[in-house]
Amino acid sequence: MWRILRDTGIAPAASIRGAEGDGRMPEVAGVGFTDVGSGSPGTDSSQFGAAHFTAWRPGFFSRLEAQTRRASAAIGCTCGCCGAPAVVAFSGKKQFQELFAAGNGGGRGRQKKAAGVAAAGAAAVAAAAEGSPVSSPEQAAAAAAGRAAEAACGTEAAERLPVLQAGRPASIATGRQWVLPEGWPLPLSTEVWVMTSTSGAAPMTRQQRYAPWQALAERLAREPWPRQCQLRCGGTGAS
Repeated sequence: MWRILRDTGIAPAASIRGAEGDGRMPEVAGVGFTDVGSGSPGTDSSQFGAAHFTAWRPGFFSRLEAQTRRASAAIGCTCGCCGAPAVVAFSGKKQFQELFAAGNGGGRGRQKKAAGVAAAGAAAVAAAAEGSPVSSPEQAAAAAAGRAAEAACGTEAAERLPVLQAGRPASIATGRQWVLPEGWPLPLSTEVWVMTSTSGAAPMTRQQRYAPWQALAERLAREPWPRQCQLRCGGTGAS
């Protein structure tokens, strides 16, 4: 993984040599790491089945939401959403695919007539999910309002937003995803990408393995670091 991150420039080669730089990546590149199954060792995803991912899903979603709340609070956000990541990327298709319920959902998603409805729906599902850090109706309402405000006011009217879907899509390609699992805890403006596996055991050419990561690197290069988050909720800003 680290060779790919360095070769593509996602990890600055001048300051990150490899795994020992894991803890420095948030500071120098704005990139952090987590696992869908945090605390479960193993590099071969085939050893983990649907039951594992079902058990891990609430905790993974909670970690994403908790990090977003911390980052949002640091910039004076009052809705808990303005500090959400610009991009979340999955290293391998299975880790993303297993976040959907088993069974084919048809690949179309549940289209919403308004982006604000979609964002508020995501917040409501996330707030109700087991293990969610949203602990009160007031917090859930604030999160929903923030996501709705983001969709209604914080994005361009013509911007395409993903849809939420319970059932697993018929297929998942690498790159940006436009169908997200129901209960996804982040604002819909956070881009979700699925990458090729970095494991050498996966049969593919170097070009096939590197191409999605290079595309991600080009996307991240357009995101200034240190990042300048915009408050969409009317918060007072960091003091």
